[in-house]
Amino acid sequence: RISGTINLAGKEFAPANMKINSSITIDSAVYRGYNWHDINIDIKGDNGSYNYLIKSADPSFESDLAGTVDLKDSIITGNISGYFNLDAGKLKFYGNMTAGGNLDAEMEYFPGNILTRISLKDISVRKNNETRDLDHFFLAFQSNDSLVSGKIETDFLNADLYCSGSIADLKKIYKEGRYRGISAVDSAMENRIPYVIA
Repeated sequence: RISGTINLAGKEFAPANMKINSSITIDSAVYRGYNWHDINIDIKGDNGSYNYLIKSADPSFESDLAGTVDLKDSIITGNISGYFNLDAGKLKFYGNMTAGGNLDAEMEYFPGNILTRISLKDISVRKNNETRDLDHFFLAFQSNDSLVSGKIETDFLNADLYCSGSIADLKKIYKEGRYRGISAVDSAMENRIPYVIA
């Protein structure tokens, strides 16, 4: 069951021109076989600039997150920060793994390009009854129609990344359910010898 209030004002239902004041509570919502519950989402703002809060007591998605979204013509920017603890196995996202920590991320999109920065601190990852702690994990990348480049930094790795391919190629890799970044995490968790598959 999903309940709450949504107040909208604007023309032609265009988000960039609307005033939004909403509060939504997810008491029960089944997705991919998991019953999401006890989640509160607040969204407020107008003229393309919006603030949001996500607070969850769901034991598989504990979170206290806040951020902003700006919609300006063809440019979209956003950020999110706060605490999370995610059981990826129960949520059917990835294997038998849980991860938690403090998140700080930013994204900017304009036609043909995506700029993203993700910073995680005080991270705890549990997989196959083993727990690993990291002080920090940082990923930044820029993607356009033909090239992905970026940088990754962790307690054990500092590397520049380059990959030929389009944004559509990355979406296809994600939909197939396994991609190179996860393989690197698998290696670090199971063998304690991190590596990156080229």
